[in-house]
Amino acid sequence: MSVYEFRLRPLAAWSTPWYADTLWGSLCWAWLESGGRTELTNLLARFNAMKPPFVISDALPADLLPFPIGVKVASQEAGKKIKSDWCSTADFQKWSTGELKELPVPVERQRPFCTRGRLHVRRNRNTDAGEDGGLFEEDEHSFNTDAFPNIDSQFLSIFVRLLPENNDQKQEAALLHALQTCFEILGQKGYGRKASTGLGAFDLEGSPRRHPWLEVKLGQTGFVSLSSFVPAREDPREGRWKVHARNPKFASNLVPQFLKGNLITLTAGSNFRAAGTLREFYGRMIEVPRTGFEGALHYGLSFVAPCAWPE
Repeated sequence: MSVYEFRLRPLAAWSTPWYADTLWGSLCWAWLESGGRTELTNLLARFNAMKPPFVISDALPADLLPFPIGVKVASQEAGKKIKSDWCSTADFQKWSTGELKELPVPVERQRPFCTRGRLHVRRNRNTDAGEDGGLFEEDEHSFNTDAFPNIDSQFLSIFVRLLPENNDQKQEAALLHALQTCFEILGQKGYGRKASTGLGAFDLEGSPRRHPWLEVKLGQTGFVSLSSFVPAREDPREGRWKVHARNPKFASNLVPQFLKGNLITLTAGSNFRAAGTLREFYGRMIEVPRTGFEGALHYGLSFVAPCAWPE
């Protein structure tokens, strides 16, 4: 199925990391705003039945992809370990087809983002006045100008795999248009924490770009996940991965009990040998019902970047 890239141009810093599950939840609220409650209910029903109309990646820094965990770093000096969180998209493509056995590391871009703290005043919920000594600090993130000195290169890439029923081309076009609308709404409202203060605002850069090299084809033997995800019981187990503990929340004040609980995900860059034919996605959806939102879900699907699994 077709894969497209949405490029986001940040207009401000952001406070919430760009994980696929948080992005998906934010897009669902935008889907509700653009299409109404019935459209959102239908969307969630398809995800709950594990027949998603689309899957998405984490938002990734410009022209970089997660370095596949466990893959050998090219030109690494003996006894010296190189930080290898990211690789270039061009090198990843070559590695994924077996053209490269080792992956180069763009050393100057291993810290694509920088973090700084911003002080906030803790307010009394009853009086709406600031509390004495009630200061607290929250992290804000932006592009690291040492890694990305040119402002034109400071954008985020989100890859979307469209999965229309029966490979219907008209439905695919409608899905692409609906997602573009949702990204535009999200960019105007802002993404993540403190969006009401301007954080997380972004513009879409141009039209979505198609990437045929990320599309799943017969004969491919492995995959690298471009998103954090929660594996399903039947998913492949031969691979290399890292785990990340999370405490996800609902992104709207409309939901009572906004905390979803503790969650352990596999990180982007985790990679596996396919058990049989490579699928369009792996992972699972998690039901998190709330009063008035009984169909609420948490996104735990993997965005598959196909690769030739080394024998």
